[in-house]
Amino acid sequence: MKSLKAVLKFWQEIVFIIMLGMWVGGITMNTSVYFQHTISIFFYCMFILLLVCLVGQFYWKNFALGLCLAIISGLGSAYMILAALSDIAKMDHTDRSYHETLLLAFLFIGLTITAILMPYKYYKSIQ
Repeated sequence: MKSLKAVLKFWQEIVFIIMLGMWVGGITMNTSVYFQHTISIFFYCMFILLLVCLVGQFYWKNFALGLCLAIISGLGSAYMILAALSDIAKMDHTDRSYHETLLLAFLFIGLTITAILMPYKYYKSIQ
C-alpha cells in the first residue's frame, strides 16, 4: 500500500509520459513521406528531452521545471484537441474513425486538465 501511494504522488508525470508517446506518435505518423524523416528527428529529440525532464522531476520536484513542463504539455495537448476537432468536423458521424477521434479528443482534454493541475501541486509543495 505504501508503494502505491508513492506512485500515485506522481500520477501527473506518469500521465504526461504517456501523453508524450501519443503526441509524438500521432504527429510523426500523420506527416507526409517527404518531410517525415526531418520532422521525426526533431520530435524524437524533443521527446527524449521532455522525457528526461519528466523522469528527473520525480527526484528534483522543482517548481520552475514543473511549470515549464506543464505549459509545454498543455500547449501540445491543446494543439492535439484542435487537430482532433478539425478532423471530427470533416468526418461522417457513422464512421468508426469518427468515434475513435472523438475518444482521442476527450483523452487530450483530460491531459490539458492535468497540465493545469500540475503546477498547483508543485506550488503547494514549496510552501
